[in-house]
Amino acid sequence: MVKRAEMVGVSQAARECGTTRRTVRKWLQRYRSEGPAGLRDRSRAPRRPARKTPPEVELRVVQLRKEHPSWGARRMQKLGGIRLSHGTIERILRSHGLVKLNSRE
Repeated sequence: MVKRAEMVGVSQAARECGTTRRTVRKWLQRYRSEGPAGLRDRSRAPRRPARKTPPEVELRVVQLRKEHPSWGARRMQKLGGIRLSHGTIERILRSHGLVKLNSRE
């Protein structure tokens, strides 16, 4: 694909290879900067690990739930001063078994 792009251009090479111009440009740029080594497979893993909620914040969420069993995630945000998304708070509560699932009859 890279050789073809150098001969006939990016747009034509993209059409012939059934891909986008963006993809052809990406591979062409890698080839020009790194040579044949730039065409090797690369890891798709994130470059940095996902952010983990600090244990002390997680403990605070659990303590708040035990002190106020009727509080949901949004109320913990507002009244408890927890600066996490409500989804993160809900995940923490679920992981500690502090959420009652409603059963529909």
